[in-house]
Amino acid sequence: MTPLAELLEGCLAWVLERLARFDDVKRLAELATFAGALDADRPEARHLLSHAWDELGQGEAIADAVAVTPVLAIAYHPFRRAGLRSPSLERRLAEPRWRAEHASWSPLARYTVGTMLQGINVHPPWQQSKELRALRLFQPASDLPIGLDAAIAAHIVMWRTAMGSVWWALDGRDLAAFEGWLPRCTRQLLEERVLDPLAELIVANACLRRPPLLGVWEPILAAQREDGSVPPGPDFDGESFEDLYHTTLVAGLAASVDQARNAAGTPAAHPHYAD
Repeated sequence: MTPLAELLEGCLAWVLERLARFDDVKRLAELATFAGALDADRPEARHLLSHAWDELGQGEAIADAVAVTPVLAIAYHPFRRAGLRSPSLERRLAEPRWRAEHASWSPLARYTVGTMLQGINVHPPWQQSKELRALRLFQPASDLPIGLDAAIAAHIVMWRTAMGSVWWALDGRDLAAFEGWLPRCTRQLLEERVLDPLAELIVANACLRRPPLLGVWEPILAAQREDGSVPPGPDFDGESFEDLYHTTLVAGLAASVDQARNAAGTPAAHPHYAD
């Protein structure tokens, strides 16, 4: 078994032993994203996905959550991508009333909600391209902490590429900006030893079918504990579920998508380089 396969199996075992702790909309959507990246023939993948969907009342909990926290609309994304649909939730999301205050939302909130609306074939009442520009992704310098900058950019790449199934979704300008920003961001994350956004960056890179990043796996592999969990940093000594669950999920996710990208190979050329 390869080191990445061993990492994935450890993360998966840790998650399966603690399924009851995935008890809110955000965590269950993250669990579904992880499940969706596993080999579809694995019974664990089907188990995790169906468990998360059932815990959400087949979407009812998401419908309730968006009234309070609109960005949680994106929680439906991994389920719909996996073929689990809720007509009642989609009708709820299509209603303009719950997003009537969108002018007061941040560009990231509007873009996130807009991504889900587009996913159910509803045009958002704002221009997604304008919100995307406002986020200033892949810039040489950012006012945000490097971990947050990387996490936001990685999530948007995951959404735009549908977790790599539409790996060519970024146009040539955005792809060039990503490739210019990536080395600095990766280097800084490695220097600061923050593993959670580093793993998310591995996912984004794999979703774009780019060549593997060098030197990124060593600190993650070294940090994995005997119980399978991955802490957010190599010197982190917390042991609670809250401390460990997200980095463990995203490390397993990264291992799964990176192995899939390695199996698929790197395209000789991106279709949008000629843009």
